[in-house]
Amino acid sequence: MVLKLFVGGLAVLALLLTVRLVLLARQSKTPHTPKNRTAETVTELSPCPNRPNCVSSVEPEGSSRRVEPFEIDASPETIPDALAEAVGGMPGARIVTNQDGYLHAEFTSRVFGFVDDLELLLDETTGLVHVRSASRAGHSDLGANRRRVEALRARLARAET
Repeated sequence: MVLKLFVGGLAVLALLLTVRLVLLARQSKTPHTPKNRTAETVTELSPCPNRPNCVSSVEPEGSSRRVEPFEIDASPETIPDALAEAVGGMPGARIVTNQDGYLHAEFTSRVFGFVDDLELLLDETTGLVHVRSASRAGHSDLGANRRRVEALRARLARAET
C-alpha cells in the first residue's frame, strides 16, 4: 500500500514537472527584442539578468556569467559572414537579424522547444566580437548557454584554420 502511494506521488510530481516545463517552453516563444537598439542599430549588448541562465562577454571580470569575447583573425568586412555561417550550422539555430555587425539568432531545444537567444556584436575598433547567450524563460539553463558559446568558439577556430 505504501509503495503504491509512493509510486502514485512520483507520477503526480512527474506530471506537474512536465506541465511546468511545457508552460516555460511556451513562455520562451515570446519574441525577443534587444534592449539597446537605437533606430535599427544595436550599439551594445544587454547585461545578463540576475539569473544563472545567461552568459555574456560584457559581464564584469570575475562574474560567473562572464565569457570572453571572440577574437577572429580576419578582416572586419568578412567577420559577419563567418559568424552567420558558423551560427547557421549549429543545431536548432535560426538567424533572425544579421546587419551592421550585429547578429541575433534563436536556438530552439529539441525536447520541449525552449527558445534561447544568441547575440553577437562586432566591435570594429578592437576587432572583438562580443557575445551574449540567454534563456528567455526559467531560472537555470543547466549550462546550455555557456556550452553554446564555447561550441561556437570552437567552430570559429576551426573555420580560421
